[in-house]
Amino acid sequence: MMRPITIKGDTTEKKFKHLEVILQRMIRRLNKVVVGIIPASPIFGYCEKPVNDSFIMRAIFPADGMITQAVVRADECSKDARIMVDIISGPDEITKSFLVSKKTKVLEVNYPVKAGDSLEAWVEDSNEKAYGFWLGFLYQVGRKDMLSMNIPIKQIEELLESKEDLSVE
Repeated sequence: MMRPITIKGDTTEKKFKHLEVILQRMIRRLNKVVVGIIPASPIFGYCEKPVNDSFIMRAIFPADGMITQAVVRADECSKDARIMVDIISGPDEITKSFLVSKKTKVLEVNYPVKAGDSLEAWVEDSNEKAYGFWLGFLYQVGRKDMLSMNIPIKQIEELLESKEDLSVE
């Protein structure tokens, strides 16, 4: 709730000067924009050697969202080695295939997922001595599952003026 504005001054000139100060303060507050940045969540893993079922990673998504990037690498593998990724959504199943090598590959994926979808990754490689599989994804939670906070501009200005360290450690 806004408090009433009292214009101070004995003369008309002083009242106008005070009114200008009030307007300048209001204009500064109106022009400020606060931007919140929501980073993607990393999902990552390493598997020295796939065991019996050849899976190197399993994960489940707790909220609707988007897999934006995939990163793959192997310490040792053949030239035709692939990391296969299944996204399982109820009865539907989508399989993506990523050629893997000793060089790290960052791939744009942009694949939507729903809460409860699962991810399974395994290796297809003709080289039985293949090992050291690295796999990572960036997962951006959908807007409806993001935490929302309303912070008054005045509170943000006070934090900035206090010169406190606003970083999260």
